[in-house]
Amino acid sequence: MALPRRVLTLLLLAGAAASGAGCGTLPAVMEATGGTALGTGGSNRSMIFLVPTSEGPLVIDLGWTDGDAALVRGLEARGWAPDEVAGVLLTHAHRDHIAGWRVVAHAPFYLAAAEAPLLTGRESPPGPLDRLAADLVPADRPRPGELELRPFGTATALVVGADTIRAFLVPGHTRGSAAYLVRRVLFVGDAAGSKRLAGLGPPAGAYSWDADGGARRLAELLERTAPLGVRYVCTAHARCVTFQHALESVRHHLERR
Repeated sequence: MALPRRVLTLLLLAGAAASGAGCGTLPAVMEATGGTALGTGGSNRSMIFLVPTSEGPLVIDLGWTDGDAALVRGLEARGWAPDEVAGVLLTHAHRDHIAGWRVVAHAPFYLAAAEAPLLTGRESPPGPLDRLAADLVPADRPRPGELELRPFGTATALVVGADTIRAFLVPGHTRGSAAYLVRRVLFVGDAAGSKRLAGLGPPAGAYSWDADGGARRLAELLERTAPLGVRYVCTAHARCVTFQHALESVRHHLERR
């Protein structure tokens, strides 16, 4: 008998919390932000994070395959309507992180300026496997001018209600990969890759524009944010670790190269 989608989502998050050092911090991350984590895309575990603000919820990334339905259910579970969403923070515009865009098309989309051409289909995905996938099954992407984009070209502060979100550029996985510091949680998207036993490391090479450069920039980002009191680092695929764990594992990866 098929399980309800909500039950599958809970099982997915429970499995993510049990797989490897640090994944169990996901519930602590949600407690720290007051937010909700939604798993999409089956075993891919492409995440959507919802964070409440005084102006309405913020949405961090938009999931894969069932991202639109998962986003609607997640908002409804918190008593929010889609039109109450105050903004979308995109870490990058690969197909597995933008599926729910139509649900929140009314909201401002914050993203790095270099990422806008990928989001709107004016630029091809950077990695060879992503380009192949795009040729076989084109992703559903917004057309230029269809969304209100608020691009940033340098590290900046975004004010949403009573919250100040710090946005950082961390190119490597894509040309416009970005990270967001929200209530002492650093959401890095796919700027960090994750292995069960090895912790966080460089972005996945076959899917990346510049994996080697991305590894260096990820390390620089962690060093830069260390004085800001960051407690946790979260990737876009259900992997959340303590900041110290992230810093040490990324340093270790660079030292081994």
